Amino acid sequence: MEALDINQLLNSRLFSIFFTQLKLKGIKVALTLDKTIPPIWAYKTKITQVLINLIRNAENAMGEDGKLEIVTRLEKAQAGTQPDDPHIEIEISDNGSGIPADKLPHIFKPFFTTKGAMGSGLGLFISYNIIQEHQGGIEVQSEVGRGSNFTIKLPVAPNPNA
Repeated sequence: MEALDINQLLNSRLFSIFFTQLKLKGIKVALTLDKTIPPIWAYKTKITQVLINLIRNAENAMGEDGKLEIVTRLEKAQAGTQPDDPHIEIEISDNGSGIPADKLPHIFKPFFTTKGAMGSGLGLFISYNIIQEHQGGIEVQSEVGRGSNFTIKLPVAPNPNA
């Protein structure tokens, strides 16, 4: 594991090429990256895998005129308190087909898919386990016909000067 700047990762050549491919398909990509967030403590390849999986799922759920939004931010503390273990959030939203409410409780289970023969049902399962391995969390909100919003929470890297 290493201290990883998630904004730097999302601005990397790999993701730049990926976002260009989406734009060529008519999908608008909007990045809102909080420049003040600290690095996370993570395996770069595994976090990259999670982000690519979530972005690919969003791509598959959208057609032309799709919109993908990615936001990074420091997790907000409750009013008047300081978080004991600060986390950053990565929010990935799309305006795609959405996930039916009765399917939402199952999307992180192995071999569960809403894509029929187009999906293995392992992408979200693996992503969930990677985020758990990083002592983080992943949540989803979705509405059929309106899109999906995945929020990943990951711990901030330890401060080497502390």
